[in-house]
Amino acid sequence: MINRPSSTKIKVLKSFLYSHSDISVENLPYNSEVIEFISSWKKQNSGKVYLISASYSKFIEKVAIFLALTIYPNNICLLNILRLL
Repeated sequence: MINRPSSTKIKVLKSFLYSHSDISVENLPYNSEVIEFISSWKKQNSGKVYLISASYSKFIEKVAIFLALTIYPNNICLLNILRLL
């Protein structure tokens, strides 16, 4: 059996890495086709697109604000949502 770190330890590590780095969300290599798809979807539907990620929540908040997206409540990992389906 593989020894995996607890979710608390992972959160602490993500927080540490976030606080000790300076990643500019404006300069990330976004896929322009995906961004265009998101923009089109927002216009054709309810206007909401949820950003779901297992990344550190404060970082995801910055990305969501930059891309004008809604953050899924509690930033639940996509894998967990797929398990619910």
